[in-house]
Amino acid sequence: MAHLLEQGYRNIAHISGPLEMVGSSPAKSCWNDFLQEAGLEVCENHWVEGNWSSASGSEAIEKLFQQYSQMDAVFAANDQMAISVIQAGLPEKSAHT
Repeated sequence: MAHLLEQGYRNIAHISGPLEMVGSSPAKSCWNDFLQEAGLEVCENHWVEGNWSSASGSEAIEKLFQQYSQMDAVFAANDQMAISVIQAGLPEKSAHT
């Protein structure tokens, strides 16, 4: 998150893992906290829950395209979901885990 903010991204979406699983909530909290500390808006439609699979990453990025058209970067909770974001062909966007 720090890297994305340092690079000038301000509309950073998040793809979390299943929130009932250990590790997902801290990543979502990190995303939330970094945005709030930077004075940026955090909205429910700026994140989507995945299940760690690349298929869920594909579904999540499609949902984010629909509900958060201003996003300019994605903070994905794991590599598999991030790969799906990259494969979605985001020419000006970034995916990081």
